[in-house]
Amino acid sequence: TAVRLDRYTLTMFMEEDAETLTATILPEDAAEGKTVRWRSSNESAALVDESGMVTAVAPGIAIITAEVAGDGYSVKASCIVTVHAKRIHVESLSFDSELLELPLGGSSTLNVIFTPDNATTRTLLWLTDDESTISVSRTGVVNALAVGEATVTVTSMDGNHSATIQIRVTAKPQKGDINGDGYIDSADALLALLYTVGRTDLTDEQLEAGDVNGDGSVDAGDAVRI
Repeated sequence: TAVRLDRYTLTMFMEEDAETLTATILPEDAAEGKTVRWRSSNESAALVDESGMVTAVAPGIAIITAEVAGDGYSVKASCIVTVHAKRIHVESLSFDSELLELPLGGSSTLNVIFTPDNATTRTLLWLTDDESTISVSRTGVVNALAVGEATVTVTSMDGNHSATIQIRVTAKPQKGDINGDGYIDSADALLALLYTVGRTDLTDEQLEAGDVNGDGSVDAGDAVRI
């Protein structure tokens, strides 16, 4: 009544191993004594032998058909075979840095460097070792979910090559939290006073957090408000 193939589309690359299609005659108890005949619609692109083994010949498209015919009946199934030029395999993956810092709630798209840079198959698998700190999408977009650190690993489907990058999530600077510990308290007020009398230096981020009254500078007035 029918012929079923294990695949109905097939992608092949020049100079790689042949692929074998498997045909199943239905119903199974009708298979005895029946012969599956194979043919290619475009033998300049792909050839098929009597066992269903498909060999790439040149870039192009061929339809491989499996047919079972008998007295007054013929059933067929087809597979579309696409042949590409020789594949350039991935040799390694890397990132342009070992560490990425993100503020809480921030996001970034990670850039993977392929070697060689003209590798054909660029499908990647992304994983994070701490999903509560960092989420990562199928396209390499990371989102900072909680303060902490996590490692993101990317793996190539071609060759199973991997690279890792450390993601550090920092608390968003908030007005008054000069030391960045997540609290606004006397320690921050002391830093503001020490800066006022020239006893310590503050980073640009700390100066922004310390200017709680919005007058453009960090001084005793800010310390009092803290």
